[in-house]
Amino acid sequence: MKYLPLLILFALTGCQIFDSSDTERIDPDLVADWYMINSVSSGGPSPLDVYVRGWSINAEGELRTLGVVDSTGALGIFDPGYKVNIVRAGDGFMMVEYTGHPDVAEAEMEYQVTSDELVIEQGVGLLSGTFQRSQIGNEVVPPAPSSLTVKIDDANARNVNIAYQIPTAYVIQTPASGLHLTSALGGRRVMIHIDQYDGPGTYTIGKNQGEYFIIGSDWVQPFVTLSESAGTIFIDCDTDTSRCSGAFEFSTKDPANSGDESPVLEDGVFDVPFLE
Repeated sequence: MKYLPLLILFALTGCQIFDSSDTERIDPDLVADWYMINSVSSGGPSPLDVYVRGWSINAEGELRTLGVVDSTGALGIFDPGYKVNIVRAGDGFMMVEYTGHPDVAEAEMEYQVTSDELVIEQGVGLLSGTFQRSQIGNEVVPPAPSSLTVKIDDANARNVNIAYQIPTAYVIQTPASGLHLTSALGGRRVMIHIDQYDGPGTYTIGKNQGEYFIIGSDWVQPFVTLSESAGTIFIDCDTDTSRCSGAFEFSTKDPANSGDESPVLEDGVFDVPFLE
């Protein structure tokens, strides 16, 4: 009968993995830089068919999001817009808190860790799967340097240089010899379409050929070119170096006419990969 109090205690506590007040330290085997490479069936040309994600875990339990530096192909830290912290981790279980995440605040999950691999089971979103041990600064994919800068309503912006997928700015060739320039600006995106590329030169950005998006956690506000002469783009694509460079400017409108915003993009300059 001396075991009865323990059985009663277990029944009262139920199957919760951790008491939220437990503040024991983090499993030291977790303290490292971890990453994985996923294949992506996006239909886009290489190198957009790989998706790199990972975490840098320190002894305090902070998980810093890892992506890829476009100029080097190496692991680097970037800000996804929310924070993740391990409250406690040990004996194959961890409790994780999210700050600023749109969908989750807290989660409990199981893990297995070896000298070179971390497997997180029943994880949430990007914190799930099999990760390989590495170090920030190690090259994990081929470099894909890209640069795009633009002034949007007199505020300077540029493409992000660390992301889950690289390059973050590029030109692809579309059917019928067209071109498509796109760039991620960190919560925003710019796209320009050229229906027929006839070599280096200046092209008019007509109706629906220029796009600018502001992207929230669960919403997207689009702006598009609504006139036949909303702007211009000079572009020069070199098939020998697989690079495109040039400059652009265009004005946009809210296609739904739901507001008075009319973002103007000026002084755009780019030097990006040409993905044929």
